[in-house]
Amino acid sequence: MDNSIIVQANENCLEKLLSYNRGHGQRVKIYIEGEYLCDIFIDPNLVFKALYEASKKGAEIKFYKFQDKARLHYYKELKGVNYLSDMTMDELIKLSNPNGKYLSIKEIQTMYDRIGKEIESNYQVSQKELFNRLSKIVNDYRHAQLEHRMFRNNEKNTNSHQLQNTQ
Repeated sequence: MDNSIIVQANENCLEKLLSYNRGHGQRVKIYIEGEYLCDIFIDPNLVFKALYEASKKGAEIKFYKFQDKARLHYYKELKGVNYLSDMTMDELIKLSNPNGKYLSIKEIQTMYDRIGKEIESNYQVSQKELFNRLSKIVNDYRHAQLEHRMFRNNEKNTNSHQLQNTQ
């Protein structure tokens, strides 16, 4: 089963996409004007950054997993979106409105806070179920933020160490 991401690239984003090629990680198949060009492999910690940048330059992106389409949507709000679990992504998709508009992370946190306060004042089982779902999303979001910070710090330390070794 191929879980590649397919990018219909253009000249505006091709060079940037190719700069993310690390030889390992998530396989991304690149096409130009409908013709296969090559496969690149992007570090899982950087894949949504690369795809977000490419999409901003007009690339069309097709995902094997629907959750990854939602992850790309949430990248702008959460740079560590790749750390969100598929279960959390499924919940975020379920909370989207019938038109397919995703709720923002801020909207979800506001709902979480509001329903939590309502439960404290007037306990209702139906609200408790929604509160628990929102709680899992908010907790996974916080975990993803932490994981991303740790990744960025590690990346900075590695780059600093490499810079010192070249001097």
